[in-house]
Amino acid sequence: EKRRRGEEEKRRRGEEEKRRRGEEEKRKRRRGEEEKRRRGEEEKRRRGEEEKRRRGEEEKRRRGEEEKRRRGEEEKRRRGEEERREKSERREKRSEGREKREERRGKREEEKREEKREEKREEKREEKREE
Repeated sequence: EKRRRGEEEKRRRGEEEKRRRGEEEKRKRRRGEEEKRRRGEEEKRRRGEEEKRRRGEEEKRRRGEEEKRRRGEEEKRRRGEEERREKSERREKRSEGREKREERRGKREEEKREEKREEKREEKREEKREE
């Protein structure tokens, strides 16, 4: 009986130990799986943040380039307008100068004609006096 109880106790302790080790293994496995899942989620989150940051930088760079291009075009347009305005002003000044010159020439020609008419009248008066 004593021997039988001893064997029974030994068997019971063996089963208990086996059960305890099985549960420990299960906990270990669950902890490992949980850790693996947690690391996966952490990596996924980190990649998401990295992608978000990268897209933000890309968008910022693209907007900078767009703004630079727009300013360049605006400057080019402004310079074009300024050059056209200056060209127009120069043309206008030349035109005014030409008009003034023509006006002065016209006055001189008119004065010469007037002188000739005056001379002819003078000659006629001379002729009348001589007669």
